[in-house]
Amino acid sequence: MFLTHAEFSLIMEGMGERYKAFTNFLVMTGTRFGEATALTVADVDLLSKPPTARINKAWKRDGQSQFYIGATKTGAGKRTIGLNPALV
Repeated sequence: MFLTHAEFSLIMEGMGERYKAFTNFLVMTGTRFGEATALTVADVDLLSKPPTARINKAWKRDGQSQFYIGATKTGAGKRTIGLNPALV
């Protein structure tokens, strides 16, 4: 589901300052929460043209409800995304 600009603005207005940059990242990249929170510094290249983030892992849960970092949900989930200049 895509948000309208007005809907996104309402969400950002009601959100605590602490989460605004992360929320912007999620919306502007379309990444899942588990993918975005699994990113490391090595996955982000701000010097490339355009700047990019490599999505190649995500948080998972095993049979005992323990969390670990593993492969993306599908093979197609591995991707490199361009980062919007406003986001960078």
